[in-house]
Amino acid sequence: MFGAVETGGFALFPVYGNRIGYSEADAALLLTMIGLGNVLLQIPLGMISDRVSDRRYLLLACATIGLAGTIFMPHFAQNWHLMAALLFVWGGVVAAMYTIGLAHLGSQLSGHDLASANAAFVLCYGVGMVLGPQAIGIGMDLFGPSGFGWALGLFFAFYIALVGARLIRKIL
Repeated sequence: MFGAVETGGFALFPVYGNRIGYSEADAALLLTMIGLGNVLLQIPLGMISDRVSDRRYLLLACATIGLAGTIFMPHFAQNWHLMAALLFVWGGVVAAMYTIGLAHLGSQLSGHDLASANAAFVLCYGVGMVLGPQAIGIGMDLFGPSGFGWALGLFFAFYIALVGARLIRKIL
């Protein structure tokens, strides 16, 4: 999911920004805010991850914030500063899903199992990198600029459902 959101979001955000009325320069600055959030929020979110006993709850929270961010994007689009703040937080929290996911693997597995799980993790990331831009582009072709958020939202909703089902299965 992160591979799809990261690659698709970064690749198509300038197009989305232009279609909702931003100049190329303003859209590029907003894209920079996503990257800045990604860089600056990794350490604090990683520290939180180190103190959580079950990282799946943190992954669920990150995906929920990612979904909420995609829902709020169209509502904040007319105010560049609100959009920049939203994208800063959104970019950092969404990017933390990769880091937290790897930490979760490391806490659950070791040795050969960890190496195999890491290979599968990277493979899934790669599949997402291929599917994400395609799905988001198709969403934008079908639904205009709002297709950007709808496609991203579907990725987050799928991930939330998957993690939620695994957590419920653990409880039962």
